[in-house]
Amino acid sequence: HGIAENVVNTSREADIARRDIEEIEAQFEVVRKNRKECFLDCFQKVASEIGNVYKQLTANTAGLHAEGGSAYLDLEDTEDPF
Repeated sequence: HGIAENVVNTSREADIARRDIEEIEAQFEVVRKNRKECFLDCFQKVASEIGNVYKQLTANTAGLHAEGGSAYLDLEDTEDPF
């Protein structure tokens, strides 16, 4: 068990560790993509409804037969919405 054998074993372990890291990074990227898609889907649903809901909630608050206020949602950063 000489130095050369230790170097070979250490190099092999390093290669395995690098592959493990690459696999984990790929899995993380899939989770990150799914999280973003789910968030944007939910955001779109809420954004499409918030105006009508807010208008109903605020109707008649400024007087009888008042139309109600307006509200909207907007993303500051669509690439990283969190």
